[in-house]
Amino acid sequence: MNKYKLILNNNRLEIKKNRKQKKIKKEEISKDYRFAVLSTMSSGKSTLINALLGKDILPSENQACTGKIFEISNFKIENEIIQALKNEEVVFSEIDKDKLGELNNNNEIDKIKIGVKFYGINKEIVLYDTPGVNNYMNKDHEEVTYNFLEKNEIKNIIYILNATQIGVNDDKKFLLDLKEFYKNQEINIIFLLNKIDTVDLEYENKNLILENTRDYLKNLGFENSILIPTSAQIAKILRKGINNNLETRRERLEFKNHIDMYLEKNNISINKKTIGKKMIEKMISETGIKELEAIISKK
Repeated sequence: MNKYKLILNNNRLEIKKNRKQKKIKKEEISKDYRFAVLSTMSSGKSTLINALLGKDILPSENQACTGKIFEISNFKIENEIIQALKNEEVVFSEIDKDKLGELNNNNEIDKIKIGVKFYGINKEIVLYDTPGVNNYMNKDHEEVTYNFLEKNEIKNIIYILNATQIGVNDDKKFLLDLKEFYKNQEINIIFLLNKIDTVDLEYENKNLILENTRDYLKNLGFENSILIPTSAQIAKILRKGINNNLETRRERLEFKNHIDMYLEKNNISINKKTIGKKMIEKMISETGIKELEAIISKK
């Protein structure tokens, strides 16, 4: 078994020499710059994190895929570093990202650490992707998430609501549990109303949806909360497109469709060959992802 810890720095001598200083710095980061990403299953947690990374690292199929705690640290490195742990001891190292789906069902590990550069965040932060708590096919997922919250001092939560399923019982129960769990603690919660792009706005009013969601949160005890309408999947596809990293025909078609819809919605007549990064970044701004990044960066 490989016993070395994940060291996300090219200069190992500097780390060894300044081990005490590094530890203090890590504790400061862990207090104010750790964010737990929470939701019920299939609300888009892993897709959101991939959008923040600008590429697919976490498995994000439309199912309850996250079965372990994924600890994702922001480091300025070209290629991601991935290790799997059990009780904080490294079990597997130098893992290819394509193997992450298999590790979800591996009982030899309980955490996966990833060091990777975030697309639009420069601060040293840590995100935790947690299992959805309402997976009735695997009740262990609920236990993993609740145990994680109990054992770790988390001050910041990114809670993802599914715009197509506001007010469902599982979501309400989890939010009430969080309210009770943190009743005597200071906690910052950013609510994302994800998949807002899947709502048919020809028949539903976006502002009314946001107002109803705020009322829903207020009734559960979350008053004056930050609420960001979000389209994580669109943000991810657009960022992969900017980086020329669209991996499948389906992704390329999805990217093209988003461009076409944006041009049509804004009555823009333009040669598609001249579409540049500036316009696509403007499209990304409309997904809510940059607003989230700005809030995280100001913490």
